[in-house]
Amino acid sequence: MDIIKYFLTATVLLSFMSSCAQTKKAPSTDSTTSMNDTRSLLGDAFKAISEEEIKMHLKYLSDDKLQGRAPGSEGIDMAAEYIASQFEEYGLEPAVDGSFYQEFSMVGVELTGDNSIAFTKDGKSVQLEYFVDYMKETGLQVEHVEVDAELVYVGYGIQAPENDWDDYKGVDVTGKVLLILVNDPPSDDPNHFGGEALTYYGRWTYKYEKAAEMGAVGAILIHTDESAGYGWKVITGSWSGEQSALGLNENSPPQLSLRSWLSADAAEKLFSSTGFTLSDMQEKAARQDFTPIPTGINVKTTIKSKIRTIKTKNVIGIIRGTDPLLSHEMILWTGHYDHLGIGAANSEGDSIYNGAWDNASGISAILIMAKVAVKLKYDLRRSILVMALTAEESGLLGSKYYSENPVYHLATAKALFNIDAINLWGETTDLIPLGYKRSTMEAFLAQIAKNYRITLKPDQSPGKGFYFRSDHFPFAKAGVPAVSIDSGNDYVGRDQEWKESTVDAWIDANYHQPSDEYDENWDYSGVVQLARFVLHVTYNIASADSTPEWNDGQEFKEARLKSLEEYRNLE
Repeated sequence: MDIIKYFLTATVLLSFMSSCAQTKKAPSTDSTTSMNDTRSLLGDAFKAISEEEIKMHLKYLSDDKLQGRAPGSEGIDMAAEYIASQFEEYGLEPAVDGSFYQEFSMVGVELTGDNSIAFTKDGKSVQLEYFVDYMKETGLQVEHVEVDAELVYVGYGIQAPENDWDDYKGVDVTGKVLLILVNDPPSDDPNHFGGEALTYYGRWTYKYEKAAEMGAVGAILIHTDESAGYGWKVITGSWSGEQSALGLNENSPPQLSLRSWLSADAAEKLFSSTGFTLSDMQEKAARQDFTPIPTGINVKTTIKSKIRTIKTKNVIGIIRGTDPLLSHEMILWTGHYDHLGIGAANSEGDSIYNGAWDNASGISAILIMAKVAVKLKYDLRRSILVMALTAEESGLLGSKYYSENPVYHLATAKALFNIDAINLWGETTDLIPLGYKRSTMEAFLAQIAKNYRITLKPDQSPGKGFYFRSDHFPFAKAGVPAVSIDSGNDYVGRDQEWKESTVDAWIDANYHQPSDEYDENWDYSGVVQLARFVLHVTYNIASADSTPEWNDGQEFKEARLKSLEEYRNLE
């Protein structure tokens, strides 16, 4: 099905009647008539979208010669050069003092030597195996760390006064290793934390941050497939090999000597030594009156690491709007171009984590979108900032760095669309813009979705916290209204059985694995569909009289208000 037909139908022609091109004002998003001129403008521009060109980008970015695009590798430098060259060829302007590169340094930490952790209770050892049962690293960015401490179970490890929840209850955990469940405490109350939706309290990053803040020397997180939304092999794939972080300094928050993940089976072994089961401990942690439980288990480990400074870069281009009053305002497109590099080999001996789907696919879409947007630049009131971000797989570090060191003040960022690991299996009748109901972005998206006969759906697994897992999140924390466009589930001409046996099965087998490789059989019509949709919504926001803002009650609204106030004071 060719989605360009939606621009040519009488329904869409009628819906496009009241807009205008160039610097004229676009209608408000609740208008039932819309852009006659836009019909031909976008229709002509969309002819530049080529499936073959998308395929070319994806194939190059996921080639073995790019070595999995790990930060600090020759392969990721090749990827950055390729993206910058495409920006230049398409006509984007360098966004960073005459350069496409926002360069910065990270610290790479890679385990060396013995990876064991000794768990003992009453002089008896609980036998667990690295990689099979647990993963480990240090957050200290030093070559040698010794940990020898008692293990204390702290349930979900959350302090959330607005939810009247405190798992620590004043217990001093200084110098302890904490055993922590991921996710929020379960409840049938829709007002409890985020209801069905995971809050930041449930994210693994929060658990480590809070444990360090409380003075713990280490934290071990219990992984279950159900709570994470993915299997143990994703943990091993993500946490093996070199790990990267922004460099620590005197202003950095406290860090843990030991950061570890534990499989559900291994957690059962540990808890059985205390006379309990994992289920018992989960039930205890679900109670509001839970208090930390000393396990009597001692944790002892030596962590030896190789430390190096990693120079990396975000790749950023800009398509400038033409309205003299609004061109300083921007719509942001983000996607990460890094992946996991070279790590543990699979059963076929392949150790290159190519990241074709995650996220060469998203960058390929952004590149073709940028090509089209340049053709529209004389009709844009606001600008578009196009960002290929590094080190997402290392903890959203490229987006975190930019949000803390923006080239343009974040108050000028009026909306953000993130594209990460997108649909390579054909067109869908739905899209899932993660977080779209958090802001007035919903109205802009709904208008175009109606024109395209696409159904917008909220996060289908709100308890898994997908909104916190990609590069839009640091921007959202900093106040920028942001969505991440996720693939739909209803494939044109296909049933759910096909989707589960084809799409879901592929993702389950290949996500964060060396087998995430370029496939000649992929269907790029879904990429084209998404590119056109985001381009059209971007065009409307770039031309509108008003721009998206967070809805009342959203946790990011306060940061937005502070950012706007700071910017006003600069003027």
